[in-house]
Amino acid sequence: MLKYKKHITPYMKKNTWLILPLILLVATPRLAQAIPPPDFLFNFASQFAQFFSFFFIASTAIFSVLLRQSGFVFSKIREYKKTIFVFTPIILVLSAGGAYFINDYLKTKAELAFQQSFEKEVSTDIKENINKYDTLAEPPQNSVTPTETLDPMQNFILSYYQNLGTGNIQEAYDVSKKNVSYETYLSWYENVTSAEIEQIEKLDENKYSLSVALTENGQTTRYAVIMTIAGQSDSLRIEDSTVRTLSVDTPDTTIEETNSTGNFLSDHPNLSTSITNEEFQSKDKNKVYILDAREDEEYEIGFFTGGTHIRFADLLAGSWVGLPTDKEVIVLCWSGIRGQEVAEFLRGKGIAARYLEEGADGWVNFGGAWNGEILFSKVYSEERYTKTFTTKEVQKLINDGVLLVDARDPDIYVKNQIAGSINIAPMFAPTAELQKLILEVPANSTVVTVCDSYLSCFYAKIIGIKLEKYEHEFLGRYTAPYEY
Repeated sequence: MLKYKKHITPYMKKNTWLILPLILLVATPRLAQAIPPPDFLFNFASQFAQFFSFFFIASTAIFSVLLRQSGFVFSKIREYKKTIFVFTPIILVLSAGGAYFINDYLKTKAELAFQQSFEKEVSTDIKENINKYDTLAEPPQNSVTPTETLDPMQNFILSYYQNLGTGNIQEAYDVSKKNVSYETYLSWYENVTSAEIEQIEKLDENKYSLSVALTENGQTTRYAVIMTIAGQSDSLRIEDSTVRTLSVDTPDTTIEETNSTGNFLSDHPNLSTSITNEEFQSKDKNKVYILDAREDEEYEIGFFTGGTHIRFADLLAGSWVGLPTDKEVIVLCWSGIRGQEVAEFLRGKGIAARYLEEGADGWVNFGGAWNGEILFSKVYSEERYTKTFTTKEVQKLINDGVLLVDARDPDIYVKNQIAGSINIAPMFAPTAELQKLILEVPANSTVVTVCDSYLSCFYAKIIGIKLEKYEHEFLGRYTAPYEY
């Protein structure tokens, strides 16, 4: 035992400097931060160093105690340096292994806690705003009239329905799809005495959603319409249109494009709102309509082959009118949360929508077919996509000419905006409106996007990516505008 102390004690004293930095690391811990979706940022280096130092010190202490209590064993060993040389790698391996597994456990736990918070916020935020942004939910007080603020296609649509309401059926027919004879077309609209467009929204370059009220034989019926316009400004015509009844005052509707097929939802009143991976896998994909309601940037990195991509904001603005009613509509999002809200919204419109319970991410993990990538954070992994600035840093950036683009809901922005910032909130902005707002950003701007929650910070990243496509420089996000 005395021989053991003679060899070990000087060694421990001589190498104390190796232990002190590890003790300091443990004594000054740094917490890992969860950054808004879907890029879970975990400070691996500092966390791993903390856990490694802890395990190393603990293992060394245990090894020291064992040596002291088992001196009779080591007294029989002549070469103590060799013993230390053997056990030191063992301690290092155990320390590294313990640090790795604890680090991985805490990361997984942080991601789960984040996902639960994110899902709760997404669900709450969408439910609170869905009626406000559903452009065809409630009729406005006044009808839309021709104005210089409307584009030529919008004024063309107004003129088309005005001709129907004033008996100029031939003029309306001349710019219609002409998929039937004039005699049939006349029989549909000859009794219409009034046609008023109550709402009109641009969805894309040449696609519009509108709510129109037709009065026929003294009774008024409201319709939701998706209309695609073709041609030049002096020769516009209706290329395609789909119509759904919003409110029926008479059982006999004669409008041209009203669907006459059966309603799948009415025929299956007990149809579950959700669908599991197993059930989705067994479905004949030719007999269902697969709807991807994610953002463009999510869809671009990967998608389900055979699905149709329509942003949730566009669905709210009226694109839902173009969805089939005679089959199931399976909704895909990333985790299933947005999908649930989309499905419930569509069911309110008479569409047999169901959402994939675990979303596209769960489907890919299940082993389902997928084209491309599913992890947003893996594709957009550069520092600027996870970078968040402090208030002091943002103030300096503004002084240097950086533009703040606020991704929060317009209602929140109006109440708590930073002077000089602009508001672009993509969550509920139809594609055409979103593009218009982005084009208004001064050319070649250097921008920091503003957000204050998991949901708005996800869309703040989306806006940053979109701005990059228009040759702006995106630096990162500012997540504490309430401090400014």
